[in-house]
Amino acid sequence: MCEIAGSVVIVKFFTNSVENCNSLITRTLKKIGVVDREYISGNNSPANGELWKVKIIREICENQNKGCFILDPLELVDPQTVVKLVPGMYEEKVIHKVLCILPKSPFDTYNCIIPLDFKRKLSSYRAILVKLKEGIEDLKMR
Repeated sequence: MCEIAGSVVIVKFFTNSVENCNSLITRTLKKIGVVDREYISGNNSPANGELWKVKIIREICENQNKGCFILDPLELVDPQTVVKLVPGMYEEKVIHKVLCILPKSPFDTYNCIIPLDFKRKLSSYRAILVKLKEGIEDLKMR
């Protein structure tokens, strides 16, 4: 099953051009993601252009193309540690038009993403999640 809430994924943040909204957003998940103010702390404040490991807290307008994901930033990710997955390195699961990409071993222990040019070809999905092995149980220990 591909649960969205609680999933740990890597996203890239950038400055939002819309005034009076969240100052940083991500489109890495295809659906817009924002950091809820209650989850921002001194050490966990993303900046423009940074890659972050985040936990998806909830989805606004669930099962629809509109809306957004509310994110909890966990840690800054060094771009040098990121592995770009290609077919054969992962399994796919689809639920409610969300494509979940599950890296296979040994890639399941790495910081994984899929290349942007590949993601652009996946237009039939409302969201794309490259789920990291670090899950809810691991996060409870933080």
